[in-house]
Amino acid sequence: MRQSIKLLTLAICCTFINFATGAEAVNSEENTAASNTAQAQRAENLAQAIEVATEKAEQRIDVSQFLVDEAQQVIEQAQAVLDATNSQDADALLGANQTLEQARQALTVALSGLDTANQQLENISTASTESIAQMRASGLGWGEIAQQLGVHPSVLGLGHNKRSEKKATDAAISGNSKQSTASKNRGKSSNKGASSNKRSGNSSKSGNSSGNKGNSASKGGKNK
Repeated sequence: MRQSIKLLTLAICCTFINFATGAEAVNSEENTAASNTAQAQRAENLAQAIEVATEKAEQRIDVSQFLVDEAQQVIEQAQAVLDATNSQDADALLGANQTLEQARQALTVALSGLDTANQQLENISTASTESIAQMRASGLGWGEIAQQLGVHPSVLGLGHNKRSEKKATDAAISGNSKQSTASKNRGKSSNKGASSNKRSGNSSKSGNSSGNKGNSASKGGKNK
């Protein structure tokens, strides 16, 4: 089983690398390589999830089969007790019948669990390179494919990738905002410096003007 799963992993990875390359031939080599890496990683995650799901389904089948066997034994024992019960003893008959009914209900539940486990294993066992490639080609996303195979989408790591991308985007936005704020502050400081220089210049001009006026007045007095 493990050897077949490893082969499935390799086959899925190769299939989706080729699929992505053909579908994105119009893109640059860098984008195609990045896409191939992402496709291969998700395909590998899916194959590993299939392996884990297969093992769990087999374990559920074993447990369910054990419960079915136990329930059948209890039914046989309850039936034997009922057959041996004195028909004149109403209380004993009632108790034996109740025990038998409970055993039958337990068998029904165990059989239902066994059917579910077998169905899950059947769904997983139908996974193949061709079937998964067809799902992708039909437009199904990785999460939808995982659900159809009885695998939880979270195992593909899609949520983690999206959170990482969001953190990177938020960090970039925050960085741009800080740079913009710093630029504005530098602009304000420059404007304040220019205004201060203007005021100093005006004060110097005013002082020079007053001095010139005083000199003119002195010259006028001497001439008189």
